[in-house]
Amino acid sequence: MVRVGLVRGVVSTSRGRVGLLAVASVVVAVSGLVACGRQEEPPDDGMGGGGGMGGAAAAVWEKVELDGAVCADGSQYKFFVRRVADAAGLAVTLEPGGACWDYRTCGGSGAPSRAANLNGIDDDHMTAMPPPLGNDPDGIPWGLMFPHLGVADREVATAGYSQVYLPYCTGDAFLGDFVAEYADEDGEDTLTIHHRGAANLELVSGWLSEEFSEPAHLLVLGSSAGGLGASFHYARLRDAVAPLRASFVNDSGPVFPPGGPQTPSRLQFRERWQADELLSELDERLGASPADSLLADSGHVTKLLSLAFPEDRFLMTYFLSDLNNSLFAYGDLLDEPSEEALRELWLEDTQLLVDVIEDTDNWGYYLPGFRPDNCSHTVALLPILELDKFEYALAVTAGTADGYMRTDLGNLTFADALASVLAESGPVLREQAPDAMADFTAAESDACLAAGD
Repeated sequence: MVRVGLVRGVVSTSRGRVGLLAVASVVVAVSGLVACGRQEEPPDDGMGGGGGMGGAAAAVWEKVELDGAVCADGSQYKFFVRRVADAAGLAVTLEPGGACWDYRTCGGSGAPSRAANLNGIDDDHMTAMPPPLGNDPDGIPWGLMFPHLGVADREVATAGYSQVYLPYCTGDAFLGDFVAEYADEDGEDTLTIHHRGAANLELVSGWLSEEFSEPAHLLVLGSSAGGLGASFHYARLRDAVAPLRASFVNDSGPVFPPGGPQTPSRLQFRERWQADELLSELDERLGASPADSLLADSGHVTKLLSLAFPEDRFLMTYFLSDLNNSLFAYGDLLDEPSEEALRELWLEDTQLLVDVIEDTDNWGYYLPGFRPDNCSHTVALLPILELDKFEYALAVTAGTADGYMRTDLGNLTFADALASVLAESGPVLREQAPDAMADFTAAESDACLAAGD
């Protein structure tokens, strides 16, 4: 099974991961859909081809390869573009996918890696399907997984945007620019990993400046590991295209403010992925004072982005019961991580973040309590557990899915939060569930916690 979260697959949990999406559900749903519906003529997808992912989406997504951009194994990095005529804006998405930092976590000796796609990006990354429609048993059709891409939900607010989708294959939350030689405990075997996430983003930014200059609106959305990385690349991406307006959504990859329990984890990722140069350059770009230096503590990034881009609009979103990212952030602090202990630390950091956001004029937050999908990790992705239901899978492939199901907060859903950060004026939504409302079964909780072993 492939994982994708702050650390691998579609969403992961662990002291070293940030996300591990349950791919099996996607496989079951799509396989069932194809088996039941292959006799019928596919519906018009409005994009010049048949419905769903059957050829139409493959024609829509353009593959881009840039000289010098590589994945962890040294293979060519690839990203994907969907152009819309007379686009209302440009959306740039940074994919989730975990993280790794040593021989074991990067999959030495055949062990499961805590980071996704370390062996490279396939050409069909956006449209891959498991049998019988495709031949990849772990295929994830990423072109469907995020509603804001406008394929699974054609009514989403960003359906009229051109899309640039940045896969994640370097194991470093898009922060590294070095090659690591990781050795096993005995020093008898080594593993070479190209942590070039930051270098890839620099190359992509140069390409964007040529292809999408001055869009009416720029949305940068990063999920899990992509959300963490996007926090430190938003300025670069924004500078590259010089939009008339700009917004940023961090989905489930929060960089909490200084002083809370996430602090040791932030220091670790700076060291593990040798991010000093990136943080130093960003300090200069954002005009950080010595007291607010990212090099001293990257937790200042929320405040600094607000001050550097006062006309931009920002949104933080995640579930208060997220068991994936909380395990990644705090697992090393606890002898025996438990759901309750992790949640206590997560909520402590959340309060610090809310306090910082409340002191800004342009940040919002949308913090629902719980959904069982993917250990309650990632808000901006489809509800994974619905994908094994024929009716929902059919809606996804037809472009009519309720993409933000189970992201409710009172009468609101994440669609309302997204609309508020895209808006030209008015306050960005600030809503938080009264408590985590966690409702994991014992088996679910155990499975989420076991991802850190």
